Amino acid sequence: MCLGIDLGTSKISIAVYRNDKMEVIKNEFDNVSTPAVVGFSNESIVFGETAVNQGKKNYKNTVTNVLRLVGHGFSDPHIQNNLHVYPFEMEAEQYTDNILICVEYKGEKKKMHPEEILTLLLEHVKDLATKQLKKEVKDCVIVLPTSFNRI
Repeated sequence: MCLGIDLGTSKISIAVYRNDKMEVIKNEFDNVSTPAVVGFSNESIVFGETAVNQGKKNYKNTVTNVLRLVGHGFSDPHIQNNLHVYPFEMEAEQYTDNILICVEYKGEKKKMHPEEILTLLLEHVKDLATKQLKKEVKDCVIVLPTSFNRI
């Protein structure tokens, strides 16, 4: 069984082909797509709609549009010209200019690369699929937007 993930800049959708048909897997809110948002708090990491709701009061610890950061350095003019768009803090990794997203999680400051945040999102949707299918998913195809690293 192979999971298909449509990884958009703002939403993620998942589906699986089984029993000779394509089945869209819904999230915990019974929606066919999940906002590509990750929220960090003193208690936990939350995803999708829950993270969006958290972002209204904890915006500095709510990461959105992370896919747009992948493949860019912090000094990239596209990043620098759009820093005001992101509610969370970012900085350059020492010596490499890689982007580090700065959040507070469980009372500690954490610095994570955009790819690490993306990994958390992908693990979340894989867990959703595993729960609904009642079977571990080992194979996956990920579809990206044609210009996923443009801002």
